[in-house]
Amino acid sequence: INDFTATYKDTVPELPLDGLTSELQDIIRQFAGEQHSPSNFVALALLTAFGSLIGKRLKVYDGAWENYMNLYSCLVGYSTDGKSPSCKPVLKPIQDIALKNHEEYIKELEEYNSLDIDERKREHRPIEKKLIIDSVTTEKLLSDLYKTRKLMYGGMLAYPDELDTLFGNLDRYSSGSSIGYYLRAWDGSTIRVDRKYDDYGE
Repeated sequence: INDFTATYKDTVPELPLDGLTSELQDIIRQFAGEQHSPSNFVALALLTAFGSLIGKRLKVYDGAWENYMNLYSCLVGYSTDGKSPSCKPVLKPIQDIALKNHEEYIKELEEYNSLDIDERKREHRPIEKKLIIDSVTTEKLLSDLYKTRKLMYGGMLAYPDELDTLFGNLDRYSSGSSIGYYLRAWDGSTIRVDRKYDDYGE
């Protein structure tokens, strides 16, 4: 272990960027230089963010399977390797849009709540256009994906800053394992959620 950790920076190959457009290569190198972090970290964050925004709008065929752009990614390195700083410039545009969407949702929700009961029955309850989430239960995640897909036909980015947060939330408030749901979501499979007091389902 000591031998590996002493030399891993020299033995981990750089992610080849020549498969990306020249514009993306420039962005990756710029961000990596500004954050003093490996280009691998920035490139992986960028590809994962793009995949979450594309969602199920696009799929590729590899000759055997149709694949969606869903990616599960994690950056592994020492605490000083720049993992979080590599993600920040990539995620900032998404976070800015998500914040704007949230503010619009709060305004729409306040207007909806100010209506009397009869008016509320005629109006649809506002739905937030979520692009990024952090700490969430599986049940809430599935519900948010359903609502987001209806609005934008895109996806969402789950971004726990630490892997422990992700693993800690897998079975949160759930009597069974949530790992199967995450695997099916990665595969792009449809997941139907039915609840006792919901005749419609999601």
